[in-house]
Amino acid sequence: MHLGRRLAEQRACELWPGVVGKHVSKNTKVRTIDRGKLFVWVKTPAWQNEISLRRAEIIRKLNKAVGEHVVEDILFVSER
Repeated sequence: MHLGRRLAEQRACELWPGVVGKHVSKNTKVRTIDRGKLFVWVKTPAWQNEISLRRAEIIRKLNKAVGEHVVEDILFVSER
């Protein structure tokens, strides 16, 4: 993978809290990004459902914040 792309993906992970906001950020944690798929841990299934509804909006905002299209999908996983 091109180093520039990998750095952009890492930047998307770092920007997560600012893009989703403090309240959502408190209940989620980015785990990794792999080939455009962002894996995010979510505190509860209820949060998983809530944030899944905003998936497209979050992808758009993350890519805009990074300045290029690096996030193609977000996979949310809860422990429960």
